[in-house]
Amino acid sequence: MAFARSLPLHLMKTPLSTWPMGPWQRYGFSKLSNILYAQQLAVHYPEILSGSIQPGVIDTGLISNISWANRAFVYATTVGQIVSVEEGAKNGLWLAFGKGESAEEMRNGGWWEPVGKKGMETAMNTSEKAGKELWEWTQKELEGWN
Repeated sequence: MAFARSLPLHLMKTPLSTWPMGPWQRYGFSKLSNILYAQQLAVHYPEILSGSIQPGVIDTGLISNISWANRAFVYATTVGQIVSVEEGAKNGLWLAFGKGESAEEMRNGGWWEPVGKKGMETAMNTSEKAGKELWEWTQKELEGWN
């Protein structure tokens, strides 16, 4: 989430192609949105356990199919952190099927880094205001999809 220090909803449907680091900012916005939306799901539907994960840097086509400059950026900023697809799946599996964890570990609306570690909280990813705005924006975008 280093690329998302805010959540500019007015830009959510744009490619950000003219912004420096645009694709990385879009990625950061998507990760921040995942965290905030899981928190809002917990508020609006507390009977459903929801959460968000950061799977880590996984060796998939998301890395191998990007430009050489972006690939070099990924490798330079994640030295020793790239994991296999099998390893990368573990955090999602932990969240979906974890058993015996304490209520704090499985906090509704929480987010986790690999594997099963509580994600670092920041002013932005815990912002009730940003979460509410994202919820309302998403509901408006989904109108008519019934």
